[in-house]
Amino acid sequence: MVLADAGAVIVGESADGRECIEGAAATDPSVVLLDLNMPGLSGLEALPQIRQALPGAKIVVLTTSKAVESEQAAMAAGADAYVSKPIDATNVPQLLREKLAA
Repeated sequence: MVLADAGAVIVGESADGRECIEGAAATDPSVVLLDLNMPGLSGLEALPQIRQALPGAKIVVLTTSKAVESEQAAMAAGADAYVSKPIDATNVPQLLREKLAA
């Protein structure tokens, strides 16, 4: 809701990693927000496949994991940015702009 209010066009949502890969490939978004903790295929497992399917997309991992190892693994797998929750939802649009500009 916050992203849509900030002018983003939401092209899809996914409940698991496999659905995310398929949905991203079908909709060709410019930005993918990806959680690492998803049922079935995890976000970390899905990330390289999304990166391969969408080489020009920005992939932002938005997750509860604050572990340095998780961030390093996500970045090595192709993430463009890593954001740990909890965060104030109203700050998400600006935070994404800052992370993606870096």
